[in-house]
Amino acid sequence: MKLRALPIDMIGWFDLSGELNPVSFRFQLGKEQFKGKVLKVHHRFEERFGGNHLDVFTCLVDFEGRQALAEFRYEKESHRWMLYKI
Repeated sequence: MKLRALPIDMIGWFDLSGELNPVSFRFQLGKEQFKGKVLKVHHRFEERFGGNHLDVFTCLVDFEGRQALAEFRYEKESHRWMLYKI
């Protein structure tokens, strides 16, 4: 997995218990835009990093036609998503 730490756009949903579930994402590198879909969430846990409360998701994703493992981080205070590793 390569460390990226890129801000991304994410579509997700909340279940009845209030748990966040990522669905699809996109990000831009230069002028190129990339899209992907979350196939399965393997692990999820909460983390505190530099005073920020984060939800960390390790997921199997379909990215540009191939499957890969990716780690997403969601900052609870700022409501921002980050593609941390892919």
